[in-house]
Amino acid sequence: QVARMVLDSGELTVWRGANVSPPGGMPVQTYTQVWAGCYGLRTVGINRWYAGQQHGDRSDLLVRIQRTYTIDPAEDKVVLSPYDHEDKGAYRITQKQDVLDEDNLPATDLTLERSAGIDAGQITGRTG
Repeated sequence: QVARMVLDSGELTVWRGANVSPPGGMPVQTYTQVWAGCYGLRTVGINRWYAGQQHGDRSDLLVRIQRTYTIDPAEDKVVLSPYDHEDKGAYRITQKQDVLDEDNLPATDLTLERSAGIDAGQITGRTG
């Protein structure tokens, strides 16, 4: 049997913002893409949902991607392009877990919360 990781829900890009305005000026965010790949949608379990609520977070989505160490949950925003519908939202990462999938392959699970203050269309920049 061939080991495989099912990442068939869509494409995910991770963007890191930086304020590029001069000192004292109005903040201007510019984003650089730090990671991109396919993702698999997972189920947000009741324990994960309640744990997020206890810390003031909301667990809107749980996605699995190939293992990566380049993502910084404190700084990065996530944009999803699901294969089954249009999603114009941006998400913040509330939790990053490095796991092994069912086939013992290294993966990363990201718990995501929709960021109401940022439209995915506002995240423009360059690929890194």
